[in-house]
Amino acid sequence: MKIALDPFMHRHLSLEALPGKVKELGYDWIELSPRGDFLEWFKAPRVFPDRVRSFKKALSDANVGIASLLPMYRWASNDETERQAAVKHWKRAIEIAVELEVDTMNSEFGRGPHPDKGSCYCCHTGSMIEACEDAWWRSMEELVPVFEREGIMLHVEPHPEDWCETLQPALDIIRTVNSNNVKFLYCAPHTFYFGDDTKAMLREAADVLAHVHVGDTFNHKASSGLRYILNPPGTQARVHQHLNIGQGEVPWDDFFGTLAEVGFDGIMTACVFAWEDKADHSSTFMRSEMQRYIDKYWGGEMTLQVGVIGTGMIGQDHIRRLTKLLSGVEVVGVTDIDQARAAAAAPEGAEVFATPSALISSEKVQAVVICSWGAGARGATARLHRRRQARVLRKAPGDLRGGCAARDGSRSGLWPTSRAGGVHAPFRYRLSPPQGRDRRRETWRAAPVPFRASQCVGAGGALHVGYAAK
Repeated sequence: MKIALDPFMHRHLSLEALPGKVKELGYDWIELSPRGDFLEWFKAPRVFPDRVRSFKKALSDANVGIASLLPMYRWASNDETERQAAVKHWKRAIEIAVELEVDTMNSEFGRGPHPDKGSCYCCHTGSMIEACEDAWWRSMEELVPVFEREGIMLHVEPHPEDWCETLQPALDIIRTVNSNNVKFLYCAPHTFYFGDDTKAMLREAADVLAHVHVGDTFNHKASSGLRYILNPPGTQARVHQHLNIGQGEVPWDDFFGTLAEVGFDGIMTACVFAWEDKADHSSTFMRSEMQRYIDKYWGGEMTLQVGVIGTGMIGQDHIRRLTKLLSGVEVVGVTDIDQARAAAAAPEGAEVFATPSALISSEKVQAVVICSWGAGARGATARLHRRRQARVLRKAPGDLRGGCAARDGSRSGLWPTSRAGGVHAPFRYRLSPPQGRDRRRETWRAAPVPFRASQCVGAGGALHVGYAAK
């Protein structure tokens, strides 16, 4: 699970200062919402190469990752000029996500055209809602293939005043898109627009649920609709809040307990906007409270300690993804026949072992990823097979067959249907042709799947990582 902060209350900080502040507040992940110097609200991104480089450096220096980028564009506008501009901005935002090595974006269904031209709830005929839904589908026809091609996930939420602001039809619309790259985001501050039974709603969403926003709100329907008093009476204004946990009426034990029940392991974002005057306190409080509920219902977080044998191109890519894209895992050791290369590839704090045997024998290594080939890989796998003391994935370049040695001494393939008790793979690779170069020179792109490393350990003790060539 990635526990992230939406730093909207800290948007006065520069992009370069933001990762350090997020780390100081106790988070390893950012959900980057719109800001004037990056993904501006409804306008073209304010992003250029120097800004990307400096932001990436700041993220790396703070050891903080971007869990998701949140653009907001008028992709559901019934004004075709606005809609086409929104799609253009979305395509650029996707390019930026790829440049930043971010695998997820999230947004809202959309509130239609610019407010000067009306909104979905400015009239009672519903014609604007129908027009905006039609516009959204036209945008998705253009954008979904781009998300799929780039391996980017899109998480969409219904928002009060959107053309779609309720749990249904939002869930069925997501299912109708029928793409593995498009999932549902459940925003807890919108709970009372969805319904009154949090448990039932989360269970209904479970098959497409990949992302949650955590923040409290009052039930605007309660006390004869007088939780909030709006004037003039009968106004169509949509009202809700993004408060600290416990300051509203969201049933948090139902929320977190049901998430654990359905096996939620996606992005969980602290999403509070109400306390800019005490933003640090709010953010640290939310981090602590979310962790308290996670410990209560998920039984605490476990970190899998991994050793990597072979630090060539593929080994380095594994190390980067294990440390930057996958939660619940730590690379604690590396080894390579080229010790200088191993030292250069080792993450901070990881030990550089002189030999594969030394890495395998280390007490700190719980799982081994073999990124070597030929006799070296076979020898390491054989040693693990004999010792029966570590989880192992063998990935030899050019050989997709590989093998896993489990603690019980059994052998298995890379795929999660093995006798070792396979489960989900933390990421898969898509083999895609390079662009503008010799097509015979294969390049690897990654399409990460949001699972914890601990979920990738089968009953027999094997660490499973699946590979798919497309």
